[in-house]
Order: sequence, then structure tokens, then C-alpha cells
Amino acid sequence: MNSERRTRILQTVPMERLSAWVDEVGRLGDVRWIKPARPGLVMMRARETVRQEEFYVGEIHVCESTVSVDGEWGYGVAMGNQPERADGLAVLDAVFHSSQEKWKSLVREIEDWLVAEEARQEEAWRKEFALVRRSRVDFEMMDEEDGGLDGRSTI
Repeated sequence: MNSERRTRILQTVPMERLSAWVDEVGRLGDVRWIKPARPGLVMMRARETVRQEEFYVGEIHVCESTVSVDGEWGYGVAMGNQPERADGLAVLDAVFHSSQEKWKSLVREIEDWLVAEEARQEEAWRKEFALVRRSRVDFEMMDEEDGGLDGRSTI
């Protein structure tokens, strides 16, 4: 699992579960904070839908953290004022980048959990999208029903 996918999933997992993984890493290894979580700003990119051109929407508030786990550095960034999440992301990032044998089984266990969590998040998104979609208005259909929007509408 790549870092981008892992981070996307971890941004919305319950903090209690993320903290449990961080505690497990702390029991098994030496965790040192290089740069404890601190606030910052980053530019948010978006893609214009017609020409597919990227542009910067503006700045967003983040918390970022850098840690070392058994000498392997990890970086975490979380949107908003979430220092604990940024620290947790950094700890797991260090473990995932480690080549030490002692982390292999924990990495597999976390990856399995992340895959299940990703499926849960996607299902929740589908349910929310279905609720929102029910309120969608089809203006073309409205145009056909009222005889057109040319000023002689009965609306």
C-alpha cells in the first residue's frame, strides 16, 4: 500500500484506533519526536472540470509532525487542528518505511486493517452520496414540464 492511499484512509479513521496502533509501536520500538506536531499552512490544489487544469484554491490549516522510530524517520500531516493525528500518521509512516524485520508482521496487520477501513469508508461515502443524490434537481426535465423557460412559464 502506498503512502498516499494509507494517508487518505488514516485521515478519517477514529482517533482511538489510530492511537492504539501508535501505542503498539511505542511498546515495540523507540519513538522519538524530531518535530512534534505544530500548525502550518499549505496551498490546496483543485482541478477545473472543463479544461482539467489544476489551480490553487487557497491555503488550508494543517498540523505536521516528524518522528523517528528505531532510527527510521516518518512524516505526518493532518488537515485542521489535529496534532495527535499528525503525530500518529508520522509514527505509522516511519514503521511503514522501516526495513527492520521486527516491523513486518505489524505492517501486514495494519495494512489488513487499512483495507477493511477503506471499504468501510467507501460504503459510508456511497450511503451519503445516495442521500444527497435524492435531492438532485434535473433542470432540463423541469424545462420540458413547464413548457420552457422563455418567459411564458407557468412556474
